[in-house]
Amino acid sequence: SEAEWYYKFLAFNFLELRGQDRQDFDALAKAKGVVSPILRFTLYPICQAQALRWVTSVAAWPFRQALAAHLAEGPFPLTPQDFLEAFGFLQQRRSSWEPEPAQLVRLRQAAETLDGPQA
Repeated sequence: SEAEWYYKFLAFNFLELRGQDRQDFDALAKAKGVVSPILRFTLYPICQAQALRWVTSVAAWPFRQALAAHLAEGPFPLTPQDFLEAFGFLQQRRSSWEPEPAQLVRLRQAAETLDGPQA
């Protein structure tokens, strides 16, 4: 069902379900590019410089679409600028999708357990 799909999508991204799945899904789906929250809040804080170098090198390529290996549908429209915007957090800028703090409660707890209190 559609409700199950929203739930799985939000849960897959390790977001806290807040009883407003439709609004959260719509906000997440609106962005052209989104970095998986589990990577954004657990991995990238410990390798930010390396990740930024990789993002910058990929954004130098002249592409108009992307294919995510974990998605069944694709390719989807994505430009180098869209790609950079998805990773805005690596440069302390807003990203194309910013989760609400309440969506990150469990993920931040997990990151702190993995990476320590500075995560």
